[in-house]
Amino acid sequence: SVGNPLEGKALVGPLIDKAAFDNMQKALKEAEAHGGKVTGGARVENGHPDAYYVHPALVEMPSQVSPVTEETFAPILYVMKYSDFDEALELHNAVGAGLSSSIFTRDLEESERFLGVDGSDCGIANVN
Repeated sequence: SVGNPLEGKALVGPLIDKAAFDNMQKALKEAEAHGGKVTGGARVENGHPDAYYVHPALVEMPSQVSPVTEETFAPILYVMKYSDFDEALELHNAVGAGLSSSIFTRDLEESERFLGVDGSDCGIANVN
């Protein structure tokens, strides 16, 4: 849930400020302009006008274009279709800077490749 992480069971806290909120909304509008389908991302009103709580956004993109390749520091998950693991890995590593990455797979070989030298180029790589 979205809310104050110091109170209760909230998993998503606020964005740092209005500029971060505006940047998130700009990224979502840009994604839509590139054919993306946006679900979520709206502000959560909670009686604190200076607190920028938002619903996380899930964005289905037709291709890897801006803003997918830019970090917005907001709760946005971009999703793209791919034909095989090699293409997925190529898309994954095509961004300029990757802080963390994850793979959800039942295939042990894919998970080993993802964690290996030719896999994820992010600082943190996770397997689930």
